[in-house]
Amino acid sequence: KFETKLIVDDLEWVEYLIRHKSWWDTVDFLAIHCLGHVYRSYPKETTGVLMRYRDDGNMWVNRSAILAQAKSKGDTNPQLLDILLLPHLISTEFFIRKAIGWALREYARCEPDWVRVWVARHRDLGTLCKLSEREAMKHLH
Repeated sequence: KFETKLIVDDLEWVEYLIRHKSWWDTVDFLAIHCLGHVYRSYPKETTGVLMRYRDDGNMWVNRSAILAQAKSKGDTNPQLLDILLLPHLISTEFFIRKAIGWALREYARCEPDWVRVWVARHRDLGTLCKLSEREAMKHLH
């Protein structure tokens, strides 16, 4: 797997591809396998990158930040996940809403109670759309 050889400096070309080869299948692979691997290998060095991606004006870059921890399992940083999701709860963009639910569903595989509480809190606040909630809770009912 080539992604296991990636380092922080490689994120420049990963970001280029996210911005210029923007469609869900390409972006999801880059976010989960490339950006995600670099984040898991160098969390201190890349947390700022994820925050910058979160605040970017490009929806695909935002989606990448949301999905970067999707395969992190028990190594997921729930505080960071929360910070990355919150600004996008108001999004009406399908691909963002779907990514929010998917990121939560993946984390629910190892921390179902955290996801249940998070979803309930945001449902009660009226800030979580039905699509994100349905995706997040898919295997928790």
